[in-house]
Amino acid sequence: MIEGHARMYDAIKAFDTVDADGDGRAAEVGLVYAMAPVKPKDPGNPLDVRAAKNLFYLYDSVFLNGVIKGDLDADLTGHPVHRDDLAGRIDWLGINYYTRSPSKASPTPAFPTLSPLTTFNPFTFQLWEDYPRGIYEMAMLAKDYGVPSFVTENGTTDPNDDGTTPSYLVRHLTWLERARCATAPRCAATSTGR
Repeated sequence: MIEGHARMYDAIKAFDTVDADGDGRAAEVGLVYAMAPVKPKDPGNPLDVRAAKNLFYLYDSVFLNGVIKGDLDADLTGHPVHRDDLAGRIDWLGINYYTRSPSKASPTPAFPTLSPLTTFNPFTFQLWEDYPRGIYEMAMLAKDYGVPSFVTENGTTDPNDDGTTPSYLVRHLTWLERARCATAPRCAATSTGR
């Protein structure tokens, strides 16, 4: 996917140098990625801490490091190789944010033929934790990559449910505003959230 994205980026940039769609600008190429913070199931357990770090690397970092920085970890070992032909092949990043994932260690890699870093137990994942701060964490991660970012999707409950949707949206937007203010020198976030 990293190779395919880079070659697609190069092709679009090569053939849309003027204004193919009539909007007055050459094409900008980005992608949308579902990003998720990871936490150790037991923060006091060094194996769970390592499992969380490895899961975050494999889920969030490997792909983004490849398409943005050009750091390709083809063998998923934690030892990427820089390739200039992959670097900088993105003009913006779309963030889909839904949940945080707790990670519990596995005594051996769960998928050893995929990666020695799969030291987490996939059967212990607890998805859909209501963790609004995660949207802040993922926005700050995107900022660290140095490309413009947009929140393109954020999971929420059904508006016809028990009335929790407004609270969910306010709490996530509060943390998103904090991320915006962390990068804007004159911004003052005044709202609070969990």
